[in-house]
Amino acid sequence: MRKNDAIVTPELLLWARNRIALSTDTIADYVKVPPETYLTWEKGKAYLTVNQARAFAKITKIPFVWLFLDRPPEKRQLPKPTDYRSSPAISTNQITLTRHLIAEVSFRRDAMIELYNELNYPLPKFTIDLDFTSKSEALIAQKIKNLLGLDNDSQAAPKSPDQAFDFYRKSLSDLGILVFQADKIAPRYLRGLSIHDSIFPIIVVNRQDEFNARIFSLFHDFIHILTKTSGICNNFNYKNNDKFDFETWLNKIVSKVLSTEDTHFFNPKKMNKTSQINYRNNPSLDIYSKVGELYASTVFAAFNQHLITARDVSYYFSGLKLEHFSQMEKSYLDPALAGGL
Repeated sequence: MRKNDAIVTPELLLWARNRIALSTDTIADYVKVPPETYLTWEKGKAYLTVNQARAFAKITKIPFVWLFLDRPPEKRQLPKPTDYRSSPAISTNQITLTRHLIAEVSFRRDAMIELYNELNYPLPKFTIDLDFTSKSEALIAQKIKNLLGLDNDSQAAPKSPDQAFDFYRKSLSDLGILVFQADKIAPRYLRGLSIHDSIFPIIVVNRQDEFNARIFSLFHDFIHILTKTSGICNNFNYKNNDKFDFETWLNKIVSKVLSTEDTHFFNPKKMNKTSQINYRNNPSLDIYSKVGELYASTVFAAFNQHLITARDVSYYFSGLKLEHFSQMEKSYLDPALAGGL
């Protein structure tokens, strides 16, 4: 055994790979070894190095420390939200991208729990129990407005769709909900994703959508969280079909919350210019837009208290380089710098 070997059990390697449905060739290519070499690790004939273990953890979307457990964590299987999506048909590639997205946001949630424990922060319990027995969409919508402290004045406060999105995203984050943004899946395949949990429930909206569409998704998936009906959604205009009755009902409630009777208050074919931010030349803004203030501020709190290293920060931020840390931190310290993400 070499000094820089990582003692990871074959059982854990196999579990992590199967958890996200990756092939041995894909992982071997990512950690830059021949497929035959990777198979020797999975068969227990050799050990990967520490750096290779870090790369393996990154591609399989699990915390690095999990690799050194005696056995796979039983309670850390990926959630399986209900698929509420309508046409178009979902391709194999889109299914894979969706699964990887679920793995990525689940990793962030697990990271949040670990960081809160390191920081000695009490874990927030999401225990909101709203009565949805009423048949009146308007009454339910008012309950949601009351819950979030929204009234006509507060809804009129944001001056633009991008500011409104930030405002509503912050309102949900204040309840302990992790609100992320996806950018690799087209909106016609995924507009929103919700994963209910009693600690850090998750909402994901699609960054390729214009801001008004993202706002609609935020509230649609918030109701999925409130009703404990985790799901994947891609449409705001379901045709009459029993399969989509629940989704249609949710859309009617959201329309009441947003004070519009027309679910097409946005036009997906006319993208807002403010939606088309160039993230390619601004890595810190790109990551901050995806992870949000709650997640970013928690990672930096642990870093500033010397509980995690710069390498850990980079790992939690999908490989963000050290040179971009300061700009990332400014984004959540001064929201004006990151407005309209």
